[in-house]
Amino acid sequence: MSAVTYKDVDEAIVSLLLEGKNPTIDNIRIYLGTDDEKRGSPNTITKFRNEWRAKVAANRSIMLPAPIPQEALSAIAGLWGALKSEAAKDFSIQRASMEEIVREADQARAASENEALALRERIDDQARDIQILQMQCAQKEARSADLLDEVNSLKAALERTRESLFSQEKTYHQSLEAHKKEADDRLAEVSARHKVELERREDQVAAMKSKVAELQEQIRFERSRDDAERDRLMKQIDDARQAAIEEKRQAQQQSEQWASQLSDLRRASASELSEAKVKHERLLSNIEQRGRQIDTHMRLITEKDKEISTLKAIVDELKKRKGRKSDEL
Repeated sequence: MSAVTYKDVDEAIVSLLLEGKNPTIDNIRIYLGTDDEKRGSPNTITKFRNEWRAKVAANRSIMLPAPIPQEALSAIAGLWGALKSEAAKDFSIQRASMEEIVREADQARAASENEALALRERIDDQARDIQILQMQCAQKEARSADLLDEVNSLKAALERTRESLFSQEKTYHQSLEAHKKEADDRLAEVSARHKVELERREDQVAAMKSKVAELQEQIRFERSRDDAERDRLMKQIDDARQAAIEEKRQAQQQSEQWASQLSDLRRASASELSEAKVKHERLLSNIEQRGRQIDTHMRLITEKDKEISTLKAIVDELKKRKGRKSDEL
């Protein structure tokens, strides 16, 4: 089915006018039989009808086939007047719409001017605020320079303190590493024993599983011959399973005991480390006390040396006097 053309619409309008009918979109579609919008949509027919109206308005006449009855001419004249009235009405509606658009544009322009004025005022206020902030920033920069000098002084003092603390911390860490190494060695020894025991338990469980598999294989071969033997073997399997379960339970219990021992060992190691730290601090305190005692003894020794020097001088003086007296005698 071909699409509707301008010629089809032109012929439909002329035929409807000759029949005394108004060439509306629906009447044109009914005349053309274009119920399928893919062939003749309302938009297509409207476009061709408007094109027909424009040509009629330009030519001021309609080329109709002759002969034309007087009744048809009267109907055409009436429809022509209706079309002109409809066109005038459409023009009035479009004109009112355009005037409304112009009014809205004027209102939008006035609102834009008001917004621009308010924006300029806000920009001026922000410029003043920026000047105030710049002055405050200059004051804060001067204050920051003073604070920076103080911070540098504090950093120097802190660096000296840090070096002293670092020396003390190094000595403490050396002692702590020694205790930690001892605890790690003990923990490694216990872990090795635990691993060996677990491997032994796993070997026992594997042996049990192998035995169960052998018994199951034996059952498959002897099931058809002896039901009593099958019951006995099933009992052996159950016993083996129970033994394996018991072995597994004992292994788990032993593992839990070893885990508890490891936990106790970790706590003991932590306690030993804490005690070592206390001993270390006590040793430092004793060293400081010994240092003070040594300083006191050194002062006493210095004073004694001074007294001995004085006594030596007195003895030398007495010896000199005694020698002079001997010479005189």
